[in-house]
Amino acid sequence: MGVDANVKILENFATHVAPAWAWQPNREGLVIGYPID
Repeated sequence: MGVDANVKILENFATHVAPAWAWQPNREGLVIGYPID
């Protein structure tokens, strides 16, 4: 697969799949995760 195909796959995922999973992009800086028990 070429670069163009990979970019298209990631673009489609970010546009269609990720929002359906309630994913939100990180625009606020570093991520602080949840504590692991």
